[in-house]
Amino acid sequence: MQRRFAQTPGRHRLRFRLPSTILRRPALLAILLPASLAAAQSQWEPLNPVTGVQQQSDGVLLTMQAGVLRLQVCSDSIIRVTYATVPPLPSRPDYVVIKSDWAPVKWTFGINADAGTVILATNALKVTVARSTGVIAFSDASGARLVEEDSRKLTPERVNGDRTYRAESFLNIYGSPEALYGLGQHQAGVWNYRGESVELAQENTNIAVPLLVSSKGYGLFWNNTSRSRFDNRFEHSLYITSEVADTIDYYFIYGPELDKVIAGYRELTGEAPMFGRWAYGFWQCKNRYKSQDEILAAAHQYRELHIPVDNIVQDWFWWNRKGEHVFNSNYPDPKGMVDDLHRNHFHLMISVWPFFEPPSAAYDEMDRRGWFIAKTLYSKPPYHAQGMARRHERGSARLLLAVDERCAVQDRHRRLVARHR
Repeated sequence: MQRRFAQTPGRHRLRFRLPSTILRRPALLAILLPASLAAAQSQWEPLNPVTGVQQQSDGVLLTMQAGVLRLQVCSDSIIRVTYATVPPLPSRPDYVVIKSDWAPVKWTFGINADAGTVILATNALKVTVARSTGVIAFSDASGARLVEEDSRKLTPERVNGDRTYRAESFLNIYGSPEALYGLGQHQAGVWNYRGESVELAQENTNIAVPLLVSSKGYGLFWNNTSRSRFDNRFEHSLYITSEVADTIDYYFIYGPELDKVIAGYRELTGEAPMFGRWAYGFWQCKNRYKSQDEILAAAHQYRELHIPVDNIVQDWFWWNRKGEHVFNSNYPDPKGMVDDLHRNHFHLMISVWPFFEPPSAAYDEMDRRGWFIAKTLYSKPPYHAQGMARRHERGSARLLLAVDERCAVQDRHRRLVARHR
C-alpha cells in the first residue's frame, strides 16, 4: 500500500492508493481500509511550521508556530534535538547523559529559500528542517536519507498530582527495509524490533535502555527516564512516547559503523567498566536458599567436588518483610556466613527487592516523607504477614531439600568432567 499526502489551504488530506487486487475484492477492502485509516488518524498531526530561525554558537534555535526547537551540534556525528512548548528551553539535571562540554566541530548553516528549508551540516551529517511543516530529515554527508521526524508533541498531563507533559514523536521510515535493534534486555525472544512494540520500563527480568540502533547505520538515544514505548507495529512509522516529560529530548548518533554508534552512546553516558574476572565465572543460583546452613552447605559441596564456581546468589525472602533489609532468624550470623564464603573464595550476591511494606522502619520513613506514589501505598496487610523468620520445615522436607541439592551439584560435576574428557 502506498501513501500520498496533499495539502489544501486550511486543512490536510491523507490519500491512499490501494493495489487493484484489493479494489477488486470489496470484502478485503472493507477490512483493510478502516484499519489503515485508524492507524493514519492516530499519527496524523497538524503542521507546525517554523516562524523564526536563530543561529547559535553550537547549532540553531527554531521558533515554531507551537513551541521552540533546538538542534545542537555535539560532534560531527551526534546531533541533539530538543523541543519545548514555550521558550526558553528548560534547564534540568541530567542523570544519564554525563557529557555536557563538547569540543568545537566544523559545521555549516544555511537557509534555502527556494526549497523552504533550514540546513545544518557537518562532515558526516546533513540535517534539514522543512519550514512549512517542521519535519526534520537526517541524511548522511552525500544526502542519502536516513530517517525523518515528521512531528513531535507535548500534551499537558497530571501524573501523581504533578503537572507535566506526555511526549510523542513520530518518525517516518516509510519504504525503508532497515532492521531495528537495541532497547535493552527484554523477554519476548525478539532481536529485530521492526514491526514490534516495546515498552521501556524497569521490571524483573526486563532492562530498559532507550537506545535504538538501525541497520542503516544510525542510533537514536531517547533521553527520557519515565515509562516509554517504541511502537513500530505500523511498520512504516516509529512512534515514540513517554508518560512524563518537560521536553522532547533525543540524540541522533550516526556511524555508519554500528561500533561508532555504540561509541557515541558511550561518549554520552560514560564508559562502562569491565567487571572483575570472577564475574565471568560460574554463578550458582537457585530459587531459593532458605537459611544460612543451606547456602553454606551448597558452597562447601562445590569445593569438596572441586567444581569451579565464583559466585553464589542469596535470592529472595532472606528478610523479615519487604523493604526491611535485615536478615531473618534463619541467618543467625550473617557476618560469619559471609566470612565463610570468602574463605572458600566465593563472592556473594544478595537479591534486593524494591518493595516496601509496613510495619518496617524504611516504609514508615518513606511514608512520612511522602516518597511513595499513590499506587505503591499498601492498602492491605503484607501477603507474608506471618513473617519470614520461621525456620524452614524440618524432617523429611529438609532431607529431600538436602538430597536434591547434593544430586544437583553431583550432576553438574559429572557434566563438567564429561565435557573436558
